[in-house]
Amino acid sequence: MENVALSFLTDQQARQLFRQELEKFITDHSIGAKPGESHAKVVDLDGLIQARPFIGSRSTIYKKVSRGEIPHSKSGKRLIFDLNTIDDWLLSNKVKTPAEIEVETKRYLDGRNKKRSRIAPLQ
Repeated sequence: MENVALSFLTDQQARQLFRQELEKFITDHSIGAKPGESHAKVVDLDGLIQARPFIGSRSTIYKKVSRGEIPHSKSGKRLIFDLNTIDDWLLSNKVKTPAEIEVETKRYLDGRNKKRSRIAPLQ
């Protein structure tokens, strides 16, 4: 649909148009994606920035790649990112809540106290 006046589209038609354009964009910016796939898993740097904009700018991503902080592959000089691996990497950097830290600390201290109680006192 080229040059369609959006005011004449129903909500359903507008959503469908947006979905089609988004799928086309993802397919165009992904590597190894098959035509008609709605979700590309492997993308180049531009695709990563579009799919996960909160990761940072191009220079930030390049710095993370050079330090080995972000999972990636290379094809010649081209950087390639697997979005599933990126998502796993992002979730692995989870910050613990104070409640989680408290539970972990209590578990650790309880384990230490049990070990101490098993040790026979010196005579």
